[in-house]
Amino acid sequence: MSEPGHTLNPPALAGELLPSDSSGETSDIDGTEGVPSAHQASQVDDYLEEDRQPDPPLIQAPCPLCHGAAPLYTTIDGVAYHACATCDFIFADPVLLGRIDQGLVAREYDAQYWAAELASARQRSYGSSMARLAEVLLYCTVPVERFIDIGTGPGYLLDAVSHYLPHSAQRFYGVEKYPPAQQYRTGNANYLCADLADVQMTFQCGICVEVLEHLTPAMASGVAAAMANVSGPGSLFLFNTGLTDYVRNEAPEYLDLRFLHVFAIDINNL
Repeated sequence: MSEPGHTLNPPALAGELLPSDSSGETSDIDGTEGVPSAHQASQVDDYLEEDRQPDPPLIQAPCPLCHGAAPLYTTIDGVAYHACATCDFIFADPVLLGRIDQGLVAREYDAQYWAAELASARQRSYGSSMARLAEVLLYCTVPVERFIDIGTGPGYLLDAVSHYLPHSAQRFYGVEKYPPAQQYRTGNANYLCADLADVQMTFQCGICVEVLEHLTPAMASGVAAAMANVSGPGSLFLFNTGLTDYVRNEAPEYLDLRFLHVFAIDINNL
């Protein structure tokens, strides 16, 4: 997505960071790899054991970031979202987040998800994501030998880079832990089907576009730790995600488990 005010541009050292589509091309994608993350239909019952009734939404919940009181903000398709009165972090039911972290929630980046994502992923890659890439390269103060797109999805940004920056394309990598079926991915040799924590390279620069809202706070902390491990001195990463002002005032539909979105964050409270 390329809305103004939708970019989260963190400090140069990735190790200092903490947490931080829709009209599809096809509907018959198969062979996608399953993942324990955040998608299934619109019924909360799908996430729970068959013999268990959904928990009633909490009137208040502890904020996963600052531990302040977070009143109920809204309920979407049976999923409660809370908004922290202290740090303005909007997050899905903490009970659900805990089950996700424990692997108890049957969610997948499956064929249905990628059918909805591929068209917008391609559009971003040749548009707003290239702008984000140029922005972070402009602000990076060290020579960039390797650049990484974290959570690159089908890897279309690597194709865009090969088109627009053919003489430097070998410096650009993309990593995706839960890729779509092979026929829907880029054929670029620098497309890595892996967890960032398992990547054995160092990067001086990178972006992470439309990823953080898919993660629980614990997962986001894991990504930050992995980034610290692959970051060289003075490295710079740029995050793009739906900020709370954007969600409240422009796109309330951003909070939607059908698209694996479990939170929105305020850049001023990182």
